[in-house]
Amino acid sequence: MAIVESTRIQVCSILCILMCQSLASSLVISSSTSMSPLSSSPITYVMSRNEAYYMAAIPAAKGANLLGFDWNVSLSHPGTGQGSIQFSQDNSTWSNLVSYYLVLGEAQGKQAIDSSWASPGTNYLRASYNQSSSDVLTLKVFVNYASTLLLILSPSIIIMAVGTGLYFLRKRRKQRTTPVKRPDNGV
Repeated sequence: MAIVESTRIQVCSILCILMCQSLASSLVISSSTSMSPLSSSPITYVMSRNEAYYMAAIPAAKGANLLGFDWNVSLSHPGTGQGSIQFSQDNSTWSNLVSYYLVLGEAQGKQAIDSSWASPGTNYLRASYNQSSSDVLTLKVFVNYASTLLLILSPSIIIMAVGTGLYFLRKRRKQRTTPVKRPDNGV
C-alpha cells in the first residue's frame, strides 16, 4: 500500500513539473524577426517582434512591464532625411507613431507597446519616407493572457488539489486504524 501511495506521489510530482514547464514555455514571449518581403519599395522596415502577450490589459505609456520591439529602416540608396514609423488598426487609416532621421539611408530605434497606440489583436506598422512607404508588417497583441491560462489549466489544478486531498485523507485514516502498542508495565 505504501508503494502505491509513493508511486502516486511521484506521478503527481512529475505531472506538476510537466505542467509548470508547459506553462513556462507558453509564457515565453515571441521575439522572432518580422521582415519585409522582397518588393520594389525603396524602403525596408524590419521589426524584432511580431507578437506580444500581456497578462492583463495593455499598460499605459511609460507604465510598468511594457514590452517593446527594435526596428530598423533602410533605403535602397544612401539618403538622408526625416521619416516616420506609422501604425494602423485597420490597415487603411494610418497615424504617425514615431519620427526618425535617416543617416546614410539607415535609421533604427526601439518602440514600447503601450495603450497609446497598440490595441488588442492585429496592429499594422510600416515605415514612411519622402512620399513612399515600406511593406506593411503586423504585430499581434494578446491581452488577459493570465485569465486564458487559468481557464486552460483549471481542470489540472482541480484534479491535483482533489488528488492531494484524497492522499492526505487516506493517510490520516490509515494512521487512525493502526493499532497503538501500549507499553507493558509488568503488572
